[in-house]
Amino acid sequence: MNTLLALLKKETMEFNRTYKLLILFAVFLILAILSPLAAKFMPDIMAQFLPKEIAESFPTPSALDSWAQFFKNFSQIGLFVIALLFAGMIIHERNEGTLIILLTKGLH
Repeated sequence: MNTLLALLKKETMEFNRTYKLLILFAVFLILAILSPLAAKFMPDIMAQFLPKEIAESFPTPSALDSWAQFFKNFSQIGLFVIALLFAGMIIHERNEGTLIILLTKGLH
């Protein structure tokens, strides 16, 4: 358990020093702000480009639409950003040689 806490502390310090935690927070904050806006204004935007009959068939957006929009964006963009951040961390650990030690010795 002490080894896990030490590794967690090390990774948290590295995330703070490289501003990865701030980037991650900013991306999810932007997703949380843009999802309700996209759900609200998308029927109006589409109505300007589509014929009137099709544009009138769009339902009015609700809170559930906003919630669904956020989780769709989260699963697509958010997880992609997380993968990019952690990929850089793994490459950095491998170049320093600390990943090899962790993989060969293992954790208790």
